[in-house]
Amino acid sequence: MSHSSLLLSEVVMRSGEHHLVLLVRTSSGDFVLDNLTPRVKPWSRTPYRWVRVQSAGNVGLWATVGREGV
Repeated sequence: MSHSSLLLSEVVMRSGEHHLVLLVRTSSGDFVLDNLTPRVKPWSRTPYRWVRVQSAGNVGLWATVGREGV
């Protein structure tokens, strides 16, 4: 797994609070590691509104997440 497979992502929780999670890109899909839950979930099964994610090509850059998801 390369560093571009592990990306920080900014999400908004139901409370309106912003939160960072780790997005793990795999050949089976994108999964979320989140310190607020012990379960690893596909990104689309989280209760969050996705705001932005680090760029896989340059982790110093962040990309806005569109309606279609990550």
